[in-house]
This record gives sequence, C-alpha cells and structure tokens, in this order.
Amino acid sequence: MELLISLLVLGAVGGLWYLGARWQREEAKRRRDEQLGEFFDRLKQQRQQTAEHRMGGTTSGTMRPAEHRYDVEIRTETEVVLAPDAGGDAAFPVRRPEDLPTFAQVGGMEALKQELRDTVGLLLEHADRADAYGITWNGILLHGPPGVGKTFLARAVAGEFGLGLLHVSTGDLVKALVGESARNVQRAFTVAVANQPCLLFFDEFDSIAQRRDEGTHPEERRTINQLLTSLEEHRNLRGLIVVAATNDLSHLDPAVLRPGRFDRHVRIDLPDRAARSAIFAAHLRGRPAHGALELDDLARRSEGLTAAAIAQVVDSAALAAFREAADTGRIIEIEQHHLVGALRDRGGDDRPTIEDWDWDQLVLPPQVKAELQQLQALVEDPDLAERFGVDAPTGVLLAGPPGTGKTSIAKILAAQARCSFYPVSAADVTSKWAGESERSIQRLFERARSNRPSIVFIDEIDAIGARRGAGEEWASRQLNQLLQEMDGLSGAAGLLVIGATNRPELLDPALVRGGRLSRTITIPLPDAPARRQMLEVMTARMPTVGCDLQRLADLTGGMSGADLKAVCQQAALHALVRARGAGLTRGTEAIHQADFERAVEDRRVSEAANRG
Repeated sequence: MELLISLLVLGAVGGLWYLGARWQREEAKRRRDEQLGEFFDRLKQQRQQTAEHRMGGTTSGTMRPAEHRYDVEIRTETEVVLAPDAGGDAAFPVRRPEDLPTFAQVGGMEALKQELRDTVGLLLEHADRADAYGITWNGILLHGPPGVGKTFLARAVAGEFGLGLLHVSTGDLVKALVGESARNVQRAFTVAVANQPCLLFFDEFDSIAQRRDEGTHPEERRTINQLLTSLEEHRNLRGLIVVAATNDLSHLDPAVLRPGRFDRHVRIDLPDRAARSAIFAAHLRGRPAHGALELDDLARRSEGLTAAAIAQVVDSAALAAFREAADTGRIIEIEQHHLVGALRDRGGDDRPTIEDWDWDQLVLPPQVKAELQQLQALVEDPDLAERFGVDAPTGVLLAGPPGTGKTSIAKILAAQARCSFYPVSAADVTSKWAGESERSIQRLFERARSNRPSIVFIDEIDAIGARRGAGEEWASRQLNQLLQEMDGLSGAAGLLVIGATNRPELLDPALVRGGRLSRTITIPLPDAPARRQMLEVMTARMPTVGCDLQRLADLTGGMSGADLKAVCQQAALHALVRARGAGLTRGTEAIHQADFERAVEDRRVSEAANRG
C-alpha cells in the first residue's frame, strides 16, 4: 500500500512538473512572438515612412542618409488605370504620372538626364516654339545589359515630365490569330494618342522588331511593318514620346534603327563604384541594417553587378537575417557578413568558383609574382586604373614552357579576385558542325558577362588563335568570333580573358594587339633555389628519411614544377613497392634519397624517349 501511495505521489508531482514546464515553454513562445510582432510592426512603419519620403542613396562608406540613387525603385505605389471612356483599354493600361518615379530617384547618368531635359523636356514645354524652328525629335532607344535599369529610366522619364505611361511587353502584342499582333500594335498607339501627353514604352523590343532577313514568320513581318508604319504616322505628335528598350541592337531590324524612327540611341551600362554603393544604401534603407556597414567594401566586391543583381543580394541577406531572428526570437540586424555571404552565393550553379587558392601555393620569381598581384588589384578595383588614367585590363597572355603553372596562376587569380572562373580548351569550343564553334564562343562570353566579375581562361590558346590563312576556313571564323567577343570587352568592366600557350609565336598578331591580349607575362622554368623551395612544399607531407633536397634541386635542372611533382610521385611509388616486398607495417613508411634519384633518372629517360 505504501508503495502504491508513493507511486501516486510521484506521478502527481511529475504531472505537475510537466504541466509547469509546458506552460513556461508556451509563455516564452508567446513573449517571443509578441516581441517579433512589435519589431516587424515598427519595421513596416519605417519602410512606409521611407517610401513616402523617397530619400536618395549615400556617398560614404557607412550607412547614412544621402541624396541620390541609381536605378532603384521602391514599389509602394498602386497602379492606376485609366477607364476605357477616358481613352484607356483593358489590354493596355495607362499609369498616371503622379504614380511614377522621377529623375530624383535615378542616381548617376547626369549627362543623360540633362540631355533628356534639353530635348524631350524643352519640346514638351515649348511645343509652339519647336514648331517655329521646324524641330521634330522623337524616339528613344535604350540598350544595354539586362538589369541595368532601362525600364526604370523609361518610367522616370514619364514621371519627370508629367506623362502617362503605357508599358507594352511582348505578351501584350503577340497573339496566335493571324493579323492580331499587328492590330495590337495599332491599338497600343491609339490608346497612347488618346491619353496624351503619354510615353509609349516597348519593353524587350528585340522580340517585337527582330530582323526580317533571318527567316521570320509572315505574321512577325506583318507586326514589324505595322510598327514601322505607326512610328511614322505618329512621329510629329508633341504629346507622344516613344521609348523602347533592348539588350542587343544587333537583333533589331535595320529599318527600326534608322533616323526618323528612333532619333536617339542611349546605352545604359553597369553602375560604377559610387553608384553601387548608393544602390546598396537605397535597398537597405527601411530594413533593420547595422549602422556601421562598409558600403565601400560591398561596392568593391560587387564589381560588374547590375542594379537588379545588387537588389537580389540585399534581399538574400535580409532573408538570412530574418531566418536567424525567427529561430532565436531576437532582433537580428542585417550585418556585413550577411551581405558578403549573399554576394558570395549569388548566381548559384551558373557562377562557377574555385577553392581557396592563394599566392603562397606558387613558387615564382618575385618580379613575376608582383606583376600578377598588380593585375589582381586592377581586376578587383577597375576604378583604381581609371584614377591613374589607364584602361582596366581586358586580357593577358601567360606564356612559358609546359608545366610552369600557368593554369594554377589563372585559378589563384580568380580565387584571390573573387571572380567566376570559366576554364576552356580548344576542344570545348570546337565543333564539326558549321557555325557551332562560333556559337560556343558566343555562349561562353554571354555566360561570363552575366556572372561578372569573371575570368575566362583559354588553355592552349594557340589551338584556336593561330595565324589566319595557314589553316582551314572554319578555324579563321572561330578566331574572328573570339576577336569580336574580346572587342566587346572594351569599357565592360569585370571580365578578364587569360590565354595560356607554350608557343606564343604561333598566335595571330590581331589576338595580342592592344585591347585584347595586350599584356604578355612570361612564366620561366624554376631556377635551383626555386626548385628546392618547390621540393620542400611537395615533400612536406611525405615520410622522407635522409633526403638532401639541395642535391635533388641540382639534379633536376631544366625541369618544370609539373616535372618535379611527377618525380616526387614516382619516388613515393618506388618506396611503396620496396616496402611491400619487405613486408610493410604501419609506422615504417620511408622514402629515401635513392628513391628520388631513381625517379629523376626515370624522368630523364622518359623525356629522351619522347624527344626521340
């Protein structure tokens, strides 16, 4: 009976303890949820206040309010569509100018904004005087890489000059029924004319006005013809401004590009360092960001990124901080390591990087290593080159005997400069099908550009860059494509081409001229001190006994780093075979001087056989 009573008492105590612990957990969770709820309510209020004030970016290296932004949009406004009886169309909504950004929200591009004020602005403000002078100016064609802010600039032009915005995309125009796409083009112009003053914006223009000489479908030709007709018909309307955006002018029909359709072609390129800092500041404003963020460091690390890519980086960093806050119940600010980590992870599987290589893993002459580290500094900070009045390097040629570490140098340069790394050989970009080799090179550079900063490493470049006229016609076409892609790097920061060859004299002179592989760095065979240093590194983890590395360095004269590694591997194999024959036991492993000298002799014999 006493035992039963004791068990009942223990059960009651245990139940009370369990209920108390459960209550404490629920109470802690409730307090944490209340705290997070209050925090996120404050955060939401801050973001609403920020959006209402529409403050600009920053010009310093830490988070402080500033005056300008670069291609940054805080989407808080609600779309307002004009009713059909006001000249609207359900398929083509027109946004009111008061709901659009202005030039105040566009950082940088000051010269372009001033030009737009002096052309579009003046013509809209003084239309009668423009008629007296016989001035007709219409049509702005924006082109540049994806994500640099072409669409946002078009919206800002409409907001700056008080124009309604009719945004037309491919899906709005292209239909399956015959003739419907052409009729949609006409309808878009009709709606824009009915809502003057209006800016008619064609996004992804190349999908609407592609070249007609490339076997286009009859329906596509009808659409282009209607587009050209409408551009001509409405050119003289002062209250209608036509703007289009494309990533590549070469895909457009020549009839669209001629004067009289689009009078101004404007290239919008990647933001510079100061603009990238402003973009980070603008996207971090209104979020729980740490007050001492090093924006200058983030801008340096984000070389080659578009405004859209930087916005994605900030979103990823905010998500990482939010995840920590939800897991811990504490307020977690967005800190430097969140942003740096998001920069490192940006691009996913299509941003190939390499392991953490560093310069200490290479034994090179001091002057060669200094030249390579100077190249690294220019790749990391192109603005440094600009401040000294020189162009950022677009290409470098590594020349030297086989096995001197040219591939390792390219890997270390990519790792230290935190670049995407695209190593290819001639076999990777050569195909037996006509035109496929050229397309492979084009796709390689397109991928590298989309993941800048990038390094494209072409091993044995003499296989595709040999002198033209000495080989097949397809080889010349392949080289021409490579030269064309490299010419496109001029002024495009964040992409470096490295070529490696054992025979630089075979290269076509056009490949090594200025603006292409304009810089040649020769990697020599190691001398005796360098060979000893290499042997020390290579044998550091090997069970050597009584080995004279200085004598081995003297015996291996004329050998490259790759040869020395092969000697060390062969010496280890000789020692392994000898130990197994004698009954190998753990702790008795040993590689002797004789093993290395035998491996050197084997290497010499092999080289002589290859030469013979």
